[in-house]
Amino acid sequence: MEKRHPIFGLGAVLLAAVLVLGLVACSSTPAAPAQATQPAAQPAAQATQPSAQQAQPAQATQPAAAAKPAQSASLPEKVVIGYPGEPTNLDPPQVGGTVENVVAVQVFDALAWRTADGKVVPRLAEKWENVDPKTWRFTLRKGVKFHNGEELNSEVAKFSIERYKSPIAAQAARYKNITGVKIVDQYTFDVLLDAPDPILPNSFVGNVYMLPPKYTQEKGDNFLAANPVGTGAYKFKEWKRGDQITLEANPDYWQGKPKIQTVTFKFIAEASTRVAALQSKELDIVNMLPPAMVKNVQDSGVADVKTVPGPRAVYVGLWANGPTAVPALKDTRVRQAMNYAVNRKGMVDKLLFGYGNLVGQPIPEGYLGFDPKIQPYAYDPEKAKALLKEAGYADGFEAELTYASRWLTRDQAQVLQSDLAKIGIKIKLTEVEQAAFNTTLQGGKMTPMYSLSIQGRIGLDAIEIFDVAVITKGSYNWNGYSNAAADEAIDKGRSAVDPKEREKYFQQANQAVHDDPPWIFMWSDQSIWGVRKGLNWNPRSDDLVVVYDDIK
Repeated sequence: MEKRHPIFGLGAVLLAAVLVLGLVACSSTPAAPAQATQPAAQPAAQATQPSAQQAQPAQATQPAAAAKPAQSASLPEKVVIGYPGEPTNLDPPQVGGTVENVVAVQVFDALAWRTADGKVVPRLAEKWENVDPKTWRFTLRKGVKFHNGEELNSEVAKFSIERYKSPIAAQAARYKNITGVKIVDQYTFDVLLDAPDPILPNSFVGNVYMLPPKYTQEKGDNFLAANPVGTGAYKFKEWKRGDQITLEANPDYWQGKPKIQTVTFKFIAEASTRVAALQSKELDIVNMLPPAMVKNVQDSGVADVKTVPGPRAVYVGLWANGPTAVPALKDTRVRQAMNYAVNRKGMVDKLLFGYGNLVGQPIPEGYLGFDPKIQPYAYDPEKAKALLKEAGYADGFEAELTYASRWLTRDQAQVLQSDLAKIGIKIKLTEVEQAAFNTTLQGGKMTPMYSLSIQGRIGLDAIEIFDVAVITKGSYNWNGYSNAAADEAIDKGRSAVDPKEREKYFQQANQAVHDDPPWIFMWSDQSIWGVRKGLNWNPRSDDLVVVYDDIK
């Protein structure tokens, strides 16, 4: 979930953590226009997760790193990318949202990486193996240096992993089963666990970035958060708050000097302004193109529209526990009623122009643990009214919904407000800027209803979302959700080595969360991008633009 997701990312923070879910194909929602849609990458889960037929997950040493991607001699010297939100900070452990991660992947490297076509490849770790059920051994690449000259070694890995487990870390819950990091030699270390974790290396894919110990300890967390230093293809140059972040090529990058010299991220909240900047050639790539503007961009002659199933599932959090909770939201029947009351398919058809699919569980299709038998809540106002009456709220109640347009636009919020009013629930709408939204959420002072998304990293199994957004003490469990049945099933599935057992427990947890909803499940949208004509780049399923790897 995006944090700031959760989470999970809000991509926002979200939690992230943060975490956005893959698509759940469960409605007759029309597909995106064919001329705008690019072929989706192979689901990463197929490339990296053990199948239900395998007795054991793969534990063998991983292959050597993939060769440096071929790059065209005609690459531009600079690329400017427009995103709707701005990072909270640039210290990877502290945040988990998409917009933070898109900067981090340029500046930092992780132990492992997932290519655009869904394959897991070594990055700073050359190989890894499960030497016993509770020990994973990693071997680091030699000769890698940080932008400030510090050398990558096992001490760096130990420092970095421990920092991701510390109180400052947004996703600390994901690594709670790590009991320690043991240094074997200068470039080899063991990750020690309190229980088997057959997918631990997957949790290091594009995550647990390697951090410079000396720089961090001398400068402090706050300085690092504004002046990051990594081993990546690009060095941090400048951050003009509220405007842009500029990066410059790292001439000593271990995979070879980047051909694109400058990468700039422009932060433009207003969608029409982002589109105008694309059409005037001020931007090369635009994130989160509104469905209503697709035709306009297609007809512009200066840019193309490209789409891919996105990792984001939008939901409306229902704060049943906490200082701002509304008593009615503590009742499962009330939360079920609110799910039945909202005509989400109508919103997808009319407001998203078909660019979305309804969701009814926290795990996306294609992940180990997704349950195809769990269907989204149907639109049934009469059933919603009956449930409210049964719960003692036949006359409804009042609540406030705070939303940021990144996840819920004004017209979507107004439709939701109207639908809930039809069953007697009166909702006050409060729209806030993204930065204020993030601060309020992180401070635990959010209104009882709020818009957000679960930000998943395509190809990892259910534990990646459960551990941050669903379990009782999850890092991105913003609304204080607690479900004993879900917690028990998640704990059993977490250490299950047999994929069939793992899937069984995770599907039990999915069912428990569906039946006792912490949110109003909304939809998994498609990522819609505007791309300058002539730029050879296709969107990834994780909403990132990895300049060195993916712009050819």
